[in-house]
Amino acid sequence: MAPSRFEGFGLTPMEGVASGIPTVASAIPPHREHLGGSVTYFDLEDDRSLETAIRLAMERGPADAEAVANLSIEAAAGRFATGLERILGRPR
Repeated sequence: MAPSRFEGFGLTPMEGVASGIPTVASAIPPHREHLGGSVTYFDLEDDRSLETAIRLAMERGPADAEAVANLSIEAAAGRFATGLERILGRPR
């Protein structure tokens, strides 16, 4: 479980997915960006949402570890640079 309010990359839930463990993560933008549909999300402001997410994750079972196989710091930096260049109006 990764109940972070602030996160840069989401290594803890990423490790859970890569290890074949049903994983629950807070529905913050970095988790959604990096983990996509490989984890079960919950709303930090809603205790029942967490309860439901844990139950659903256990029923669903582990995600395919391939879901995070291509995630790396380098890939995230590349996505960041591409987005920044778009904002600044400079093509990559």
